Amino acid sequence: MPLPHDRTVSRTPCTLLAHPQPRWSPTSPTCTARWAPGTRTAYNNGAYAVAAVVLETASGVPFPEIVEREVLGPLDMGSSGVGIESVDRSRLTRHVLPSGQEEPPVPYPLLIRPAGGLVTSAADLARLVQALLTGTAPDGAPYLDDAALRRMRTPRTSDAARAGLPTGYGLGSYTAAA
Repeated sequence: MPLPHDRTVSRTPCTLLAHPQPRWSPTSPTCTARWAPGTRTAYNNGAYAVAAVVLETASGVPFPEIVEREVLGPLDMGSSGVGIESVDRSRLTRHVLPSGQEEPPVPYPLLIRPAGGLVTSAADLARLVQALLTGTAPDGAPYLDDAALRRMRTPRTSDAARAGLPTGYGLGSYTAAA
């Protein structure tokens, strides 16, 4: 789910949003904005947790199910899921020690799953990248329209973008002038 990196919520107190069933209120005094949204760029994984809570609250559907319905299913990403427990561990890469002994995959202790909890295969990742680059699903069906692709590729909140340079974050992706 692409998001602009201009949601400048204070980082430390919002780590509470990482709980698998976060409870957040827009009036919470521990989650205050440093700047007005859209005026500055500040990378913050917590914004994805906030977005996930908003999506879950508005839809009544858990975030992993939303990702399955809106991303993984349409892009035929059958080896992917949100969190390691959602995929077939037997298909994951194993860590091989110098002795040659293999270790099973270990769950990565990522606290804010919406910010990076996608577990995927190389083939599935290629499908996602293809969709983000072309706007089409693997079967050729439309996935993202031209307006969404433009918004993803058009920086708006960096000082460079305000000065007319195509450099900074669009809607979830970074663009740099060549």
